[in-house]
Amino acid sequence: MIDVILADNQPLTLSGLTQFVAGELDIRVAGTARTHVELLACLNARIRLLVIDPREMISGPDILRIRTDFPEINIVVVSTITDRPQLVDLIKSGIHGYITKYADQTEVLTAIRTVAKGEKYFCQDALNIIIETSIQSPTHRAKDALTSREKELLKLIAQGYSNQRAADELNLSPHTVHTHRKKVIKKLNIKSPTEFLIHAVDLGLVTLPTNR
Repeated sequence: MIDVILADNQPLTLSGLTQFVAGELDIRVAGTARTHVELLACLNARIRLLVIDPREMISGPDILRIRTDFPEINIVVVSTITDRPQLVDLIKSGIHGYITKYADQTEVLTAIRTVAKGEKYFCQDALNIIIETSIQSPTHRAKDALTSREKELLKLIAQGYSNQRAADELNLSPHTVHTHRKKVIKKLNIKSPTEFLIHAVDLGLVTLPTNR
């Protein structure tokens, strides 16, 4: 069962999200919030997913604190934010998914289930931002420097795999995966977790879901 917190300062949107989830056998709304205070009161170690429009409620630093205090909670942003710097800041803050408020019920549920598995889900708008950002990255200069194994690991990390899960997938020891990860970070000059995704997209290793 996926325990979800739904947070939005607009009552109609919050009601709509709740109706989208209602009746799903594998998803349970563990709480709803319309303010920063209500959100903090809902958070606990049992929650696995937070679906939120951060505007007027929380900021990038707030998301970072939530990720630090509740590392088991994955975050999906549902918003109409289109400003490029704001979107990049959200992605860098550690969110696991982004969809717009134009998404239909199917995409909302797909995003919830995908992110609940520890993977990432970004709609076309967010994907465009990631691609624009990657154009400015040095990935193309380091592309040939990565070994095939390092590319495999980069793909898994970009998809949200932990070191242990990646080790299991690649049939390697966690120590070996850690060593490969350090090499990838050095070769691509990675400075934040989000840059794994940016470089993986730039190298064609990951194709993110898009809006229909």
